[in-house]
Amino acid sequence: MLTRKKLLGNEGEQLAAEYLQKQGLRIIERNWRNVRDEIDLICVEKGQFSAETIVFVEVKTRSSDDLLAAASALDRRKQNALVRAASRYLGLHGAWEKPCRFDLICINGAGRSIEHIKDVIHVGDLSFGGNASWQPW
Repeated sequence: MLTRKKLLGNEGEQLAAEYLQKQGLRIIERNWRNVRDEIDLICVEKGQFSAETIVFVEVKTRSSDDLLAAASALDRRKQNALVRAASRYLGLHGAWEKPCRFDLICINGAGRSIEHIKDVIHVGDLSFGGNASWQPW
């Protein structure tokens, strides 16, 4: 049985996927997992000159209208987990050469407001045991 929190999260991820598709992104994975980390949505955005960017999306859904609370939930620990998962995804799919970015979608529980923050994680600012040069972001 799904908890209320899980149901709210599922609803938010569905709203985020629909929003991103309307923005022209193609969803290629939902709830992709590696050993211990998960990426809510993995999308492809076609670039101006036909170059595709892989977009790793974290979705934060809150039952209130406080989008700031949703955005603040993407702390350093969660950022590190997303980058680890993205690294694993790129390695498994032989996609190291593809341009990538990390986005955050914040949704209130009723879906009345959606905020899309592009390029929310700057990998060089994170700590990976002294080696953050694994991808040219």
